[in-house]
Amino acid sequence: YKVLMIKSKKRMKSGNKFYSKKQNRSNYNLVYMAKPPYGGWVSFTAHLSKKFNYDLFKIGNKTEKNKRPYGYEVMYQNLSIEELLKTDTKKQIFLKVPLRE
Repeated sequence: YKVLMIKSKKRMKSGNKFYSKKQNRSNYNLVYMAKPPYGGWVSFTAHLSKKFNYDLFKIGNKTEKNKRPYGYEVMYQNLSIEELLKTDTKKQIFLKVPLRE
């Protein structure tokens, strides 16, 4: 799995690799694990999902079949932790808000 931590608005870094537009990442899933329901993280996640054609999932109490509107013309699906652990985590990108000190 990959944990995407944002260092600046101009570059996205995962591990030691920088993403380029030429890579085909449509087979990845984007998992939104942050608590804020609105604000910068939500808009960033929606734009990331839309730009790279990622499917968007949110952690919920149960897995739902229906997709819901996330905002910015992006749809998401609720996914339980148990169901998330069953999937191929090498194809997941997790977004989590870093804790402030």
